[in-house]
Amino acid sequence: MQGGSLSSAPKAGRGCRQAFRSGAASWPRRGILTCRASAVLEKSAKTAGPTSIALPPFLRNNVVILEAPNPTAPGGTTRVYLLAMSHVSKRSVEQVSDLIRLVKPDVVAVELCKERAELLVDPQDAAKPPKVWHSRKVQIEGLPADDSDIWPSQEVLLSLLVCKPGRPVTQQDIEGDVLRLLSTGLFSSVKPGASNAGRDEAPGFLVRPGSEGAAGADERCLALVPPLGCIRFKAQARGLPAVTAMSVRVDSSLKAVDVDQTALSAICLQASDEGKKGADGMTTLLRTRQRVMELLSGHKVAVSFSGVETGRVEMLVKAVKATDPPFVSGLEGTAVNGEGFGIEPFRPQRGLVKVSKKIFIPQETIDAMRAERMGAAAAAEAGGKGEGEEGKGDPHRSTVSPHTRGVGGSSAHPRVRASLRPWSPEELAAAKQDEPPRRVVQDTLAQLMSTVYARIQSKAGRTVGLEPGAAWRAALEAATSVGCGTVLLADRPANVTQHRMGAGLAGDTGLRLIGAAALTLGSLVVTLGTSLLPDQADGGVLAAVLAAAVAVVLPIVAPFVEVSRFADMSEDQIEDAVAVKEPIDQGDLSKPLTLFGEDALLDWPGAFEALIPERDAFMAKAIAAVATGKPGVAPAYVFDEIDGKAVWRYAMPEGGPQRSAPQGLGDGALLGLRGVSAVVGVVGSAHARGMLREWPEALQNHDVSSLLADAE
Repeated sequence: MQGGSLSSAPKAGRGCRQAFRSGAASWPRRGILTCRASAVLEKSAKTAGPTSIALPPFLRNNVVILEAPNPTAPGGTTRVYLLAMSHVSKRSVEQVSDLIRLVKPDVVAVELCKERAELLVDPQDAAKPPKVWHSRKVQIEGLPADDSDIWPSQEVLLSLLVCKPGRPVTQQDIEGDVLRLLSTGLFSSVKPGASNAGRDEAPGFLVRPGSEGAAGADERCLALVPPLGCIRFKAQARGLPAVTAMSVRVDSSLKAVDVDQTALSAICLQASDEGKKGADGMTTLLRTRQRVMELLSGHKVAVSFSGVETGRVEMLVKAVKATDPPFVSGLEGTAVNGEGFGIEPFRPQRGLVKVSKKIFIPQETIDAMRAERMGAAAAAEAGGKGEGEEGKGDPHRSTVSPHTRGVGGSSAHPRVRASLRPWSPEELAAAKQDEPPRRVVQDTLAQLMSTVYARIQSKAGRTVGLEPGAAWRAALEAATSVGCGTVLLADRPANVTQHRMGAGLAGDTGLRLIGAAALTLGSLVVTLGTSLLPDQADGGVLAAVLAAAVAVVLPIVAPFVEVSRFADMSEDQIEDAVAVKEPIDQGDLSKPLTLFGEDALLDWPGAFEALIPERDAFMAKAIAAVATGKPGVAPAYVFDEIDGKAVWRYAMPEGGPQRSAPQGLGDGALLGLRGVSAVVGVVGSAHARGMLREWPEALQNHDVSSLLADAE
């Protein structure tokens, strides 16, 4: 969102020529700005601070370096490299990548928010049918409520599954989990399902080695993992005949244990009595297992049953070995591979591979052919590094450079790892977006003007060959390549900005439009009312009134005219227009550094305050919180490993503001980062100077409540 645009299209806009109303022209230097971007940082001999970095000439105008006190950082200081960039410039996209690869930061902060996280998705990836998904919720429905004391809990059953919150899963993974649930012997049927993702869900990204080819085998790639609302398994309890007789056998693995055979026999007799009284077989067996586990509570034992289909049951009690699969019901032996008495057969869908217009071959046949040709081990490696991974021959994945911090296989190892706490069931149930109040006229006006502006502006992006969000994807790819552990979405939520901008537009732009319409209509009524025919009207009076009406609305129309001229430029002209030609920390710091065409919408009457100063303050506070090791105020993507898979997961700062970081959304709660030595912040050029002005205050006060409040 360059210069404050609310659209997801590539942004451009020209400059706001007005000064910050609340700011002074002088720059408060209170130890915040360590040096200009052209300077070389010198590492103190007395402190183990961040590594010295000399910025190359092509970055010196665009980058300013800030400092933040951080007792958990090496040397007690975190350095923040703030990059001012353009969204319609290939050079800016390259600068984003180059700066991150040069600094190798622990955190990258980008000018995105929770509503615009999907700008990280490559449009080509989004257009393809997904083969892998993730969800923050996985639920098993249909567990008996009356016998919850003897049934395995939902948490125990979920621990058996491949599907876990935030983990990339395929259709085969989901179907495999159906078989895992059926293999417990507890269910007669399990039906998988999923709900569509709502607008409060965000995509994830799988990190893994790229395909071998021209780019080389050492490259890594990011694969889109679109979200699902919830993965559900609807289960039906298995019906079993009543137990008419039960015997018990103690395995030799318990010979060293003094097992009370009399007590075991009494438990068997009690089970038979319950069956004769009409108790359901499943209930009797689960309660019997519970009694045996309580009897031998001091030992690790497993209880299993056989003969359940006849009602004449044998119970086996044995010691648990480290290599044994989990025993949660005692009925696992009666439901091997999800099949057995009282269990509906489940047949996973088999994918088909198209080899011609009319010929499709089952995927398992392709796998068998590959195994025969390459050998089983080579085929397994070519097919993926584990369950849940998509095929590797995907030409549309975003490729990143070799990892510089020892990424092996599909995993990276950031120096600063974010701690992610899974949401509790209660937090997930209570999760809710805190939306600004809807004001139809104001919000519609803001959305309409932003949308029209962005559509005109997107032409400039197409001219230079950039898709929407190219800079943010470059930042995520570069962060992956250097072992960065956190990508912060540092901007204020777009719905809050639109709400507050709408109020400003309605108070100024709306009055101008109404005034212009009133002038025009009034002049026509007066003129036509005093003349029998239109050609008898006083043309001079009418022209004067129309000219006045145009003058009233000119500030509204002028930004559209300017961005139209900007969009009609050639690629070289656009690159020159948006180039930062002076150091961002020099000149009049009370005014934003604006670029022709890129920031034209800032001239809309009533829009500036919401688009620039307020967001400058919010982003400064969001980055300062991370740089000082304090609780965050904005969501982030954190690098994590789940079952050997390296994944960028969407998370909310624990205890963050409900309007900018709703608790219960995302994959979990992000705890405070410790040991952050360097941060790279990537923002639009119009925001850089305002953030420098706000930095001292941001270090002292991270409260953003006033910036998220409803407009008056």
